[in-house]
Amino acid sequence: MNYVSAKEAKRLLQVNGTTLKVWKDSGRLKYKKLSEKKILYDVDSVLPSLDTEHKRRNIIYARVSNTK
Repeated sequence: MNYVSAKEAKRLLQVNGTTLKVWKDSGRLKYKKLSEKKILYDVDSVLPSLDTEHKRRNIIYARVSNTK
């Protein structure tokens, strides 16, 4: 288990704070609450599922306009 801060978890998982909170509340992401404001997240609990479920793709959109 690799518990890290919210900032580090967002960087490692490449998600924003809202996604981190949704995953925590749904039970998808394990966490430890140290105090009212300090939460550590177990990124190892979600990394294996990210490899198979949500592979990121970069898509390029190009719009070409013709003048007639």
